Amino acid sequence: MFPYEEHKNTELWQRIDKIVADLEKNGDVKLTTAREYVVGYFCKKLREGEAK
Repeated sequence: MFPYEEHKNTELWQRIDKIVADLEKNGDVKLTTAREYVVGYFCKKLREGEAK
């Protein structure tokens, strides 16, 4: 199972995915890991912060 499956298809996922895509398009970042893992990680960490 994909480790960030619970975050897919959420508004948070969509927003972060767009931000990361914009950064890639601008040349500000170059991902060496699949974007879905990067986006999933951000979602997880942001949600963990909400729980504190």
